[in-house]
Amino acid sequence: MSQPAPFTTSYRQVIAYKGALNWRGRLRHLVLHIISFWWLVTGKADAALATPRIHFVYLHYLFDDEVESLKQLLSRLARTHDFVSYSQAVEMLQQGHTPQKPAICFSSDDGFKNNLRLADVLEEFGVTCCFFVCADMLDQPTYAQKAAFCADRLNYPPRDFLNVDELKQLQARGHEIGCHTAGHLNLATLNKNQLEQQINQAKERLETHFGPLLHFAWPYGLKQHYSALAHAQVCISGFETSCSAMRGAHAPTQPTPGQDLCIHRDQLVAWWPLQHILYFLAKSAHHSHNKKFSFSNYST
Repeated sequence: MSQPAPFTTSYRQVIAYKGALNWRGRLRHLVLHIISFWWLVTGKADAALATPRIHFVYLHYLFDDEVESLKQLLSRLARTHDFVSYSQAVEMLQQGHTPQKPAICFSSDDGFKNNLRLADVLEEFGVTCCFFVCADMLDQPTYAQKAAFCADRLNYPPRDFLNVDELKQLQARGHEIGCHTAGHLNLATLNKNQLEQQINQAKERLETHFGPLLHFAWPYGLKQHYSALAHAQVCISGFETSCSAMRGAHAPTQPTPGQDLCIHRDQLVAWWPLQHILYFLAKSAHHSHNKKFSFSNYST
């Protein structure tokens, strides 16, 4: 009997799978390098990163060939930022409190098994993470089911997922568990019954293992992937917050009810050059005082 193909073990395999080394990817890399270099040498990045704000960032994974890059980033951020938990950052937003020193929190989407490595590295710096997981991937899927889920829902090569015991261990170490729906579908395309299955029932399934869950992250994370009907189901199911994958940092000036709060998060890929990551964070920080993040601002 033939053995299943192995799971992805390095970020270089992800690059090859996505074709990120084609001419478009190389051109984008060059442009980002020029812009980010200018922000750094002019001091614009440092000035922006010093802006008092609450900054949510998220990853999806951490491969062996990304570990040292993440440690460099965390060392750099630790000099100017306070690391807070996801729930602590949410509480600041709900209270309308902008800290005097920039605060940053971490989350991770999809529940890949190499998040165990991510947790280890974060803990070296006293950082916790909120892991948003899909309920369907906790039901002991086969290799073929995992590979199909990665290809069809996530546009990734095959990789393994955290199981219930591993997530419980992360929870016991001080990390948080959040809901990323049941099957990582585009919520904007679903009817009420389908949304109940993807949101309400997924929450119930996860809570049988991990207790009450407060936080929700919708799949794909952009405005066009969410809807007023989906947000209503999130509220009905009892989640306190819903977060996107849209870039931005928060500098609240007044309290905002949790269920009206649209949390924006900056994506990080540890493989990216440090100056690119700092540029993305600085750009969001630079514009944080000009934005109010609320679902009432979006025509969903």
